[in-house]
Amino acid sequence: MATLQTIRRLIAVSLCLVGLPLSAAAQQAASSQSGAGSITVERVENGFVLAPDFKYTEIDHSSAKLAGVYGGWVYDHTLLLGAAGYWQTNQIAGSRMSYGGALVKWLVQDTEPVGFSLGALVGGGETRLPTTVSFVSFDHDAHDNMPPVMTTQSGTLLVREQFFVFEPEADVSVKLARQVRLAVGVGYRVIGGAFNANSRLQGASGSVSLQFFTAPGK
Repeated sequence: MATLQTIRRLIAVSLCLVGLPLSAAAQQAASSQSGAGSITVERVENGFVLAPDFKYTEIDHSSAKLAGVYGGWVYDHTLLLGAAGYWQTNQIAGSRMSYGGALVKWLVQDTEPVGFSLGALVGGGETRLPTTVSFVSFDHDAHDNMPPVMTTQSGTLLVREQFFVFEPEADVSVKLARQVRLAVGVGYRVIGGAFNANSRLQGASGSVSLQFFTAPGK
C-alpha cells in the first residue's frame, strides 16, 4: 500500500515537472502573439493655418503685386485643405485683377526646421483691362449731294472680364517658432475663359507668406 502511494506521488511530481516547461512555453507564445498583434496608438495633430501672402508677378506684360491670404484645416501636419484669395495692389494703366478659390497643399517635413509643400489653387476671378477699340463715324452734309465720309478713330476702354484660374505652386518653408513658419514659393497662373485676355493675365509668380498654425509644432 505504501508502495502504491509512493508511485502515485512520483507520477504527480513527474507530471508537475513536465507541465512547468509546457506552461512557460504557452505563456511565452501568448506573449509573442500579443506583441505581434498589438496596436500602437499615436496622437494625430490637426489644426488650422492662416497665412498672409504676397505675390510678385506679371499682368498684361507688366510687373504687378498681389496681396492675399490663405488658410484652412491641416491634417497631421501633412495635408492642407482650405481656400485663398488675392487682390492686385498696384494699377497698370488702369488694370486691376482679383481671384480666389479652393486650395490644396501636400506638406512635407512640416515640423522640421526646413519643410516643403506642393499645392494648387482652383477657382475664378475678375479683371479690368484697358482695351483698344475703334469707333466709326459718318460725316454727312444734308446740303451736299456728296456721299457721307466715314471716319475711324481709336480709343481705350476698361473692359471687365471674368475668368477661370488654376495656379500650382511649390514652397520651401523655414521654422521661425513652434507654430510659425516663413514660406517662399514659385508658381504659375493658368487662365481660361477670358477670351482674348488669357495670355495677358497668366504668368509665373513668386510668393512670400508667413504661416501661423494652431496645431502644436514639434
